[in-house]
Amino acid sequence: IFETIDKMKTIMRWGKDEELKRRFQAECLIPQKVGVSSIRTIHVQNEIIQKKINDTIREKFPNLSNIEVKINHPMFFS
Repeated sequence: IFETIDKMKTIMRWGKDEELKRRFQAECLIPQKVGVSSIRTIHVQNEIIQKKINDTIREKFPNLSNIEVKINHPMFFS
């Protein structure tokens, strides 16, 4: 699974490839609990969302301040 995820991160656009689009949209479902300490980065579409998430972390979850909130336009459809 991780090999597939790493490969997908190198592809910038899927064009009209429906199978590739499906893979980009797929969720990773984990049967057990994932600890917050496993989260290193939150990818967001733009600066507005980045600010909102950073503000929320700072105000409500200061113990999560080590999580990077990174703008990553290609991960989003619009």
